[in-house]
Amino acid sequence: MLKRSWIRSSWGRPEDGCRKGRGSSRRVGQFEPLEPRLLLTASPIDGKPYVDVGPSDGVAWDQPRVTVQFINEDVQVVGPNTFNTWLLDTGANTILGFQTAVSDMNEADPKYQTTAQYSEFGVGGAQLFDLSREYRFDFAGESGIRQTLPNTRMISDAAHDVSIFGPWGIVGMPAMTERVTTLDFTPWTTVTGFDLYMKTDFGTEVPSYDGPRFSVRADNRVEFDAADGALVPGQPLPIWSDVPFITGQVAQGNKHAEGNFLFDTGAQVSILSKQMALQIGLDSNQDGVLDKNDANYARDEAVGGVGGVQTVPVFLIDEVHVPTEQGPDLVWTDLQWLVLDIHPTIDGVFGFDNMTSGWIEASAVQGESGYIMKSHLDFRGYEASGAGSIIFDLNPEIFSVVDPNGPGASVVESGGSTTISEIGITDTYQLSLNQAPQAAVRVDLISPGGQATAVDAQQPANTYLTFTPSNWNVPQTVLVTADDDTAEESFHRSFVRHISSSSDPAYDAVGMPRVVVNIVDNDYPGMMIIPSNGSTDVTEGGITDKYQVVLTKAPAQDVTITTENVPNQVTAVSAATGSTSLVFTPQNWNVPQTVLVTAVDDNISEGTHSGFISHLLSTSDLLFSQAFMLQEIATITDNDGSDDTPPTVVDVIVGSSSWSSAFIDAVDGGGPAAGNGLGLSLPGVEQLKNLPWTGIDRIYLKFSEDVSASLTADKLQLIGTNVASYMPRVSLNYGQAGTNIATISLSSPIQDDALLLSLSDSVQDAAGNALDGEWSDGVRVTSGNGTAGGRFNFRFDVVPGDVNNNNGVAFSDVLLALDGLGDSTLTLATAWQDINGNGGVAFSDVLEVLGLLGGGLPAAPTPPSDWLSGDGEASVSAALSASAVQGSAGPLPEAEAGWGGLHTFWTQAAGSSRNSQLLAQRLARLASSSAIPPLAPLPSPVAAVDYVYGVEGDEVWFDFDDSIASASNYNDWQQPWEPAALATSRPPVSRPDEAPATGPEDWLADWEGSWVDQPPGP
Repeated sequence: MLKRSWIRSSWGRPEDGCRKGRGSSRRVGQFEPLEPRLLLTASPIDGKPYVDVGPSDGVAWDQPRVTVQFINEDVQVVGPNTFNTWLLDTGANTILGFQTAVSDMNEADPKYQTTAQYSEFGVGGAQLFDLSREYRFDFAGESGIRQTLPNTRMISDAAHDVSIFGPWGIVGMPAMTERVTTLDFTPWTTVTGFDLYMKTDFGTEVPSYDGPRFSVRADNRVEFDAADGALVPGQPLPIWSDVPFITGQVAQGNKHAEGNFLFDTGAQVSILSKQMALQIGLDSNQDGVLDKNDANYARDEAVGGVGGVQTVPVFLIDEVHVPTEQGPDLVWTDLQWLVLDIHPTIDGVFGFDNMTSGWIEASAVQGESGYIMKSHLDFRGYEASGAGSIIFDLNPEIFSVVDPNGPGASVVESGGSTTISEIGITDTYQLSLNQAPQAAVRVDLISPGGQATAVDAQQPANTYLTFTPSNWNVPQTVLVTADDDTAEESFHRSFVRHISSSSDPAYDAVGMPRVVVNIVDNDYPGMMIIPSNGSTDVTEGGITDKYQVVLTKAPAQDVTITTENVPNQVTAVSAATGSTSLVFTPQNWNVPQTVLVTAVDDNISEGTHSGFISHLLSTSDLLFSQAFMLQEIATITDNDGSDDTPPTVVDVIVGSSSWSSAFIDAVDGGGPAAGNGLGLSLPGVEQLKNLPWTGIDRIYLKFSEDVSASLTADKLQLIGTNVASYMPRVSLNYGQAGTNIATISLSSPIQDDALLLSLSDSVQDAAGNALDGEWSDGVRVTSGNGTAGGRFNFRFDVVPGDVNNNNGVAFSDVLLALDGLGDSTLTLATAWQDINGNGGVAFSDVLEVLGLLGGGLPAAPTPPSDWLSGDGEASVSAALSASAVQGSAGPLPEAEAGWGGLHTFWTQAAGSSRNSQLLAQRLARLASSSAIPPLAPLPSPVAAVDYVYGVEGDEVWFDFDDSIASASNYNDWQQPWEPAALATSRPPVSRPDEAPATGPEDWLADWEGSWVDQPPGP
C-alpha cells in the first residue's frame, strides 16, 4: 500500500544554486524549459463562483523545509549536524532519512542505530528501508522554537540519496498533526541578500490576516496501515500519521471530473491518474494509450521518489478547481501534470507547483507577489477527527471573486486566448456586463509589471471602459499591446485585471475575471504564431485554414522549424512548399511563413474537436537551440453526422495478476502474441462452465467504443451467492489493458461462487448514447437483461479445483490433475488442469486440488429486484405504477390527466432511516437518467420524501418534509412542493386527510416494502 509519495521531477529545481542574484530588476535562473502554451482565462464549472489563483508554475519553485535533530535516551544529540534541513512533506505518513544524512549521524558517537527493516511503497514501487530504534525527534521552523515527537522510529536508506542536491530527509505528517504549520512565500516579495527561500513555522493558532482568506477541507478519507510494511508480524513500526486528501475537479475543454487528491507539499509536480485523464478526454485519438499521439501531450519526464524512478507522460490540462469552505472554487489554470497511477484509491496528487503559482513571474520585479501569500495547514485535532483545513491567504492586489450568475463581467477572447508580441503584434478581447446596472460602471484595465498595456480599442487614450444602464450588454473591445523592453524574458505571461467602480453598490468593486496575456519576447530566441482571424478553424472534407510563423530575433545560423501534429486529426505543411519544414535564415527571419492546416477527413463521428500542432526546432546556432517553441490548436468541425449508435459490451475476459504468460497464451484464444493477451474470453456456449483456477482477480470488459468519461465504479455491481457484494474489493481502470477495455481488479481472488456482473445503462459514449446491455451477435447466451437497451447483466461461475466441471471438487478432479502431470505445452483444453495458472501441469496443481476438496458451486444469485430492465425513468415509473402500492394512509391517488412539465427531481435522505434512504436513492437514479434539468430548485434542506402522490408515464409527484429529522415534526405534513412554473398549469391533487399515526418513516417503510426488499443496485 502507498505510504508516502515524495515526488521529484527530473526537471525540478536543485536545492541550492539554481537562482541567480536579483536586484531591482531580476531575472529568473535557468530551469528545464516547460512546454510553452497559450494560457487561458479561468472559467466556472456548473456556474459556481470562483477565485482565479493563476497559472500553475508547472514545477514547484521551492518547497517547505525544517531543521531536524535526533536525540537518544541519554539526551545525547545523534544528529544530523550538517545535513539537517529536511523536506516537510504532507504526502508522507512517516519520517525518513537518506544516505547523506545517515552518514552524517554516523560520523561520531553516539551513532545512529537501526533495529529492523521495513517495506515502503511510493511512486516507483516498493523499497526496503532500515527501521531506527526509538529517538526523541526535534524539529523547528523559522522561529527556531523546538517541536518534539517522543519515542520516534523513522525509516532510513543508508545506501542511496534521491539526488546530489537532496533532500537529505523527509519529515511527514507526524510533524504536522495537532498543530498549525505556516508556509510563508512573502520573503520572495523583497529578496534580501542570498535569502532566497520560503519560510516555514509552527504554532498553536492560525495567524490572523487582513486580506482575503479561504479554507479547503482536508481529511484522511484514504488510510494506509503502518503494519502493512512490517516484514515480521508484531515488529516495531515507524511513527505514523494519515496523509490528507482534498476534493478537486480537473477540467479540459467541456469535460471535467471530480476525484480524491493527495495534498502533497513534497511533490514538485502534480499528478493525475490514468482513469481521470481518460475521463476528461486526454486520450484524444481514443486508442486507450496516453502518449505523444494525443493532442495535449507535452513530453515524457522521469520522476523519482520512494521505490525508484519512472518515465511518465506530461499532459497539458486547462484547469483544476478546488472547492472552499466559504463557497467559491479556487481555480488554477495552465496545468502541466504527470499522468501516473500511484494507487487505485488516489485520483491525483495536488503538488506544491500549485501553491507557488505566480511567484516565478513576480520575483522578476522587486516588490511584486504571487497569488498565495501564505498557507496554513491546520491539523489540530487531526488524530481524533481525521479532518483539517488548508488555509490560503491570497494576494489582495490580484484577488477577486467571480460570480458568473451575479453582477460582474463576461470576457470573450479572440481565438480563445490573448497573445501579443514585443515585435508589435497586438491582440483584442471583448468585455460586457452580466446584468444591467442601476448607474454607470467604469471598468479600469490594469496590467501590472510593465509587461503589457490594455486600452479601449475605440478610444486608445482611455485605459478604462464605461458601461451604462443602456449599453451594459454591448461588448466593448480591449486592445492589448506588449511593452517592448530590452530584458531577455523568453515567452512569458502577464494579465489584465478589471476593476469596477460605480454608484450602484452591486457593481462597485465587484469581482470580474482577469485575462491572461501571453507575451512573445523579441529579446530572446523563439517563434511567434499569427493565426488568421485570431484562430485556426478547419472542417473535415471542407474548409482549410492558415497561420503564420516568424522568429522573434535574427539567428546567426539557419533555423528549421518542423510541424508535428496528432495523427488522424490534422495535417500542417508549408503553404509554399508542401513540406512540414519551415527554414528561416539570418536574412528572412522576420518574414512570416504560412502554414496550411487541413482536417483529416475520417469516418468517425467526433463532433467538434481539437488537434494540436507542435513545432520542433533544429539549428547549429547555439543561442537559438534554447529558443522557445509554441503550439497551435486547430478547432475541427466534424462532417460525419450525429452518433446515435449505443455502446455495447463486446467481450468479457477473466484473468489473474498471478497467471504466467504461457498460461495466458493457452487460454486467450490465439496463442503467443496472437490472442487477447489478458485471459479467457467467457462469452459463448461454455460461458457458465465452472472456472477451476485459483487466483482469478481480474475481469476485463471490452466495449464497442469509448465510454471512459462515464464509466465509474458506482455504475458497476459484482455480486455472488457466497459473497453478497465484491465491490469493497474492486478497483476500476479504463484503457490500461487496451483500447476501450475496462479492468476490474479485485484485492483478493474469487473463491467458490456463482457471480453476476451488472453494468448500469447510465454508462454512455461520447455522444451521450446510453449502453445497450444486449449482445449484438445473437449467439452468446445468458448475457444482457432480456430486453433491448438497458442494464448489462452477465453470469459466470468460479469453482477452484473443479477440473471436470461437475459443480464440486472431488477425488475425480484430483485424478484429472494427476493425468495431466508433466504437460508443459498447454492448450485451451489442458489449461483446465493447470489450477494455479503457472504455465504447466505439475504436482503443485494436484496439491491445490487436494486442498480444495469439498468445494462446490452455490445456487445462482438473484439480482436485486430494483435492477430493472433498464435504468431509464420510464422503466422505473412503470414499475412504480405496477406495484399496487399501499401505505397505512391508503392507496396512492390516481394521477390526473393533463399532468406535465416536471421530468426530473432530486432528493436526499440525510439523517433518515434506511428505508427512506433507499427510496431517495431510487428517486435520485430516476432523476439522473433524465436529460431535462429541474424547473426550479427544491426547498433546502430536504431531508426525506414524505408522500408520493402518483405516477404517470415518466412523472412521479411527491411531497417533502424539510424538517423530518426532528421527531417533533413527524406529523407536520408540508404542502406539496411544486415548481413555480407548474403552479398554475397543474390541477390540484387529492391527498390523505390525515398523516399516518406512526409517522412518515413507517409509512415509507410500508410503501417501499411492497416495491423492493433488496438493497439497491448501482
